[in-house]
Amino acid sequence: MKIYNTLTKKIEEFKPLEKGKVKFYFCGMTVQDSPHLGHLRAFLSADILVRYLEYKGYKVKFVLNITDIDDKIIQKAIKEKRDYREISEKYEREFFEISEKMHLRKADIYPRATQHISEISEIIKPFLKDLSSEEPEKRKAGVHGIGSLFISFLESGKLRLAMRILKIFQEKIKREEDIEVFFTYLNYFEKGYTIAKAKNLVEFIELFEIEFKDLLDIKEKRKFVLKSLGKTKTDFALRMLLTTLWEEENVDEIKEALLPLGEKATKELLRLFPEVENLAIRKRILDLLVSLPEWNIEDIRNLLFDKRWSVQRDAIYLIGEKKIKEMIPFIQELVLKSQDIVRKEAVKALGKIKTSDAEEILIKALDDRRQLKLYAQTSLIKHYPE
Repeated sequence: MKIYNTLTKKIEEFKPLEKGKVKFYFCGMTVQDSPHLGHLRAFLSADILVRYLEYKGYKVKFVLNITDIDDKIIQKAIKEKRDYREISEKYEREFFEISEKMHLRKADIYPRATQHISEISEIIKPFLKDLSSEEPEKRKAGVHGIGSLFISFLESGKLRLAMRILKIFQEKIKREEDIEVFFTYLNYFEKGYTIAKAKNLVEFIELFEIEFKDLLDIKEKRKFVLKSLGKTKTDFALRMLLTTLWEEENVDEIKEALLPLGEKATKELLRLFPEVENLAIRKRILDLLVSLPEWNIEDIRNLLFDKRWSVQRDAIYLIGEKKIKEMIPFIQELVLKSQDIVRKEAVKALGKIKTSDAEEILIKALDDRRQLKLYAQTSLIKHYPE
């Protein structure tokens, strides 16, 4: 029997820890409302797997928890002016009634969150201890432990618990000096940010963004943070890296961080480039684009025919010698129709390639205004001596 392992992200041969026995835990209902089809699909999947394991001869101990206290239950109790237990007990009964109608296999144990608060606290304590360890590997294990709980709380709507963990992360990450441990923190921040965006959890989104801006403001941490962001190769990382363009004059560190993001970074910078009015920042973006992976011709064509001459000029610079042969028809149009300053740049660019098409356009430019004629003559003499 093969099954998908969410830890290793691979399909693996199923091997029980104890021969002939399987301990199966499945996350049950948060009883704050009536069960819907999404819940029932999940429970049916668990039912099928448990029954199949039993069919194969395994003795299965099936545990299905009931979350009978969380933010949504408390909020509903306050709104309806009732005890939270009335809310949770009502929807728990509904869950069991529907499960029976669907003939779902009953669990052997139904632990409730309210019965295990002290045990939950005990589970977290070792992770908190690891976070304060002097050994990087232990700190990394602590981040994984607390981080997994954090993601679970966010996904299931236990926002107060998620917020507590986020506060712990905020406190610890500022003091972290090991790049691998820092990167582990970053992965959980990124996962949390993605969930917060999907669920429109504004408070969490703001906290994530503020946290990284604060980290980038710590001079000795800046390179560390930029490098870690680049390693994650995510939309969150790209968003955070692009905010630094407005503050960082030296683009080398940003360039190093953006390189692992590849085409994703290139596309976003090309989209951003014409929108930026500040010439110094546009120059930074241009420097980054020159060093990043290939962009397509259509992207550059849009920049070449932008209404602003400075964007057109920079686009010609961005094309460089490698791509200019493919761009000759567009360059010709610029030579014939653009403002003088763009036309000069276009003529200079044509002078760098030795093709009959380029030479023909330069010869036509000889008939143009005096200054443009001078640039065309220089390019022809330098690059086409015959």
